[in-house]
Amino acid sequence: MTETIPAMKARHRSELIAAITAQRDAGLTQTQAAHNLGVSITTINNAIHRNNVRWPVKRQGHPKHTRETAQ
Repeated sequence: MTETIPAMKARHRSELIAAITAQRDAGLTQTQAAHNLGVSITTINNAIHRNNVRWPVKRQGHPKHTRETAQ
């Protein structure tokens, strides 16, 4: 039996969400996930927002240095 267009769209969406959540559950950043999936960061970010996928925010970059006062 041939798959209908609505069924194909639903299957594609569920496969997309599964691929994205697998990357998220592995503890990757969105940038790493985009690289692994072979898409741009914009594409993965749009998919995350359109499908209401929660992705924990990780702090990146250099930590702020704190100055300790000598006493």
